[in-house]
Amino acid sequence: MGIICDCCGEEFEESFFCEKCSNQYIGTELEEVPDIRWNGVGDGMVLKEVDQYSGMVCKNCCECNT
Repeated sequence: MGIICDCCGEEFEESFFCEKCSNQYIGTELEEVPDIRWNGVGDGMVLKEVDQYSGMVCKNCCECNT
């Protein structure tokens, strides 16, 4: 079984994996996440800045191969 591209959702062989463009930092985005405190008790959901990464990228979707 191959790897699933996080951009297009297609399965590809490991040799078609772009190491240069995969798992690159994109930036931050506000997301609604569970409000979990150190004791495990929370008050519902809160907005939090979450780091975004490109994930697994095949050579059809990468920027260096287009």
